Amino acid sequence: MGPRFSLALVWGTMGAACAFQAAALQAIANIEKGTAAIISLNEMFLSTTFGQFLDVQAPGDESAYWRTTQIKSSPFFGAALQVGALAGGGTLETANQLKKVGCLYGEMIQIQDDMHDSMEIPANPDWVQGRSPLPILFASLVDHPEQKRFVELNGRITEPGALQEAQEILIRCGAISYCADRLIQKHQEAKEVLNKTPLTNPTPVSSLLEEVIAPVDNLLKACEL
Repeated sequence: MGPRFSLALVWGTMGAACAFQAAALQAIANIEKGTAAIISLNEMFLSTTFGQFLDVQAPGDESAYWRTTQIKSSPFFGAALQVGALAGGGTLETANQLKKVGCLYGEMIQIQDDMHDSMEIPANPDWVQGRSPLPILFASLVDHPEQKRFVELNGRITEPGALQEAQEILIRCGAISYCADRLIQKHQEAKEVLNKTPLTNPTPVSSLLEEVIAPVDNLLKACEL
């Protein structure tokens, strides 16, 4: 594949992406509250792009982690529910309430992904690339008996047995439990906002929240048996 062909392929892909985005924006502009919807989408694009930049820097503490999550993960889902409400004829107040639900849902998704990625076998790129999903950040920074050992293992995670031992420490030190607790808290916050939102049928949005929290609920129920 020659350089001219590669360049043409790149420009062709970019052109197609721009065309689809333009068509989507035009369709949104035609709805009754199109301006508000377009503003929401533009804010989401800007925030998510900056959030991706922050994410690759690997947050060094929990406050940086939540800031990155709220900038990178929350706006996408917040805008999706907000624009959906506007496109469906909802009021600005209802749309803004659903945006709050979507933002909390985005945080829930991020926590769930972090828990899954940290316990994945073989080692997820988060381990190999030295990134800091919430469980790894917890185990690295919180004072616990195996903190030093965990940091050591994290630095040589590709060595035989290192991943299994590190993942066992994630469970013993409370990192996974902490993530589950934060997931439950975000779920409760989102439900409270949703309950105060005047919707004819809240079930579709509620089901999104229940789907994310279901694995934690199932685990807690199994522990009660």
